[in-house]
Formats: sequence, C-alpha cells, structure tokens
Amino acid sequence: FISTQPEQRTFSRSMSSSKKPTISATIKILHEAEGHVVTVELINNETFRGTLSHSEENMNCELRGVTHRARNGMISKIESVFIRGNQIRYFLLPDLLKNAKEFDTIRTISNEKQKEKRKGKKRGNK
Repeated sequence: FISTQPEQRTFSRSMSSSKKPTISATIKILHEAEGHVVTVELINNETFRGTLSHSEENMNCELRGVTHRARNGMISKIESVFIRGNQIRYFLLPDLLKNAKEFDTIRTISNEKQKEKRKGKKRGNK
C-alpha cells in the first residue's frame, strides 16, 4: 500500500535514504562458503570446481585451484578464476553449510508463511 499524501511520501524517502542496505540470507550463506570447495555452473553450461576464496554481494566470486569443464566436455586446471555473478546459474555448496544459522532463519520464515497459508485456507472454508 502506497500512500498518496505528500507528508507521508517525504517521510518514506527520508527513512529509505538513511537505511543501510541489508544482505540477503543467500549472500550470507555464500560468504560462509568462503574457504570451502564449491562447484559453480554458468548460464553457458560451463562448470568450475574449486576453493571459494572471495565472494561479493552481487555474487561475483573468485575460485582457486579450479577444475574447469567446458561446454564441449574438455577439462582443464586453472590456478585462479574470477566469475561474474550475473553469469552464474547455480552454486553447489558443501554439506557442512546446512548447519549455518542463515538456513535456520530461512526455515523459520518458511514455516511462518506455511502457517499463514493454513490459517487463510481455514478462514476461506468456513
């Protein structure tokens, strides 16, 4: 709901400009994966597997000790590679990250949304 009253719009702008950007749980989990071996698949079907040495909020990342599989299946070893976040299809992260606190936050939010949906269905079926 967006108000059309001028004083409220001005208040909203001033609040949003002083607010610091927040980092999503997904990006926090990516930061937790730094120092671990990950697999990255790109939108062009190339894959890179190596140690995640650095990641950024826009999902740009740097891998070291990389095994690269090209689209034609050719495999090569690369010392270091920097990958743009907008080229990434997905990450495969190590299983030990399933205990990261960010996953607990995601599970809690998901459970709350499921409860709200169930309440909505009960109200609609009266």
